[in-house]
Formats: sequence, C-alpha cells, structure tokens
Amino acid sequence: QEEQMAKTLNVTLQVKNGTAANWASSDPILAKGEIGLESDTAHFKFGDGVNTWSALSYAGTLVKASTSNGQLLIE
Repeated sequence: QEEQMAKTLNVTLQVKNGTAANWASSDPILAKGEIGLESDTAHFKFGDGVNTWSALSYAGTLVKASTSNGQLLIE
C-alpha cells in the first residue's frame, strides 16, 4: 500500500465576532456548532441552534494567536 503524503491547505477561517457589549445587545442564536468570539475579552462560545448568546456557557478563552504560523492556543 502506497503511503500518502499529508496535504497542507492554506485557508482563512473567519469566526463570527464582536465585542462583549455587542453580543449582549444583539443576543443572537448561533447555529449548532457555530463559534462566536468576544473580540475584546477573547472568550468564545459554541452555538446549539436553540439558545441565545446570553444562555450559552463560555467554551474557553483564546489566549494566544501566532502571526508567524497561524496556530491558536486555547485555554
């Protein structure tokens, strides 16, 4: 069986984002699995397709983003 080489894909992943105040005032329902990021606090939530932003729990905090290799560190 021939060994497959890994393929590198250069993509831009854009996450729905806004300040904590904007999220609080709009209080949207994120689609199931959709990520919402508070741009000023770096906290993020995953949507469930049912509950509003304010009813969702924080899933984590983005603590470091590398501009050199595009990797994210999530705590």
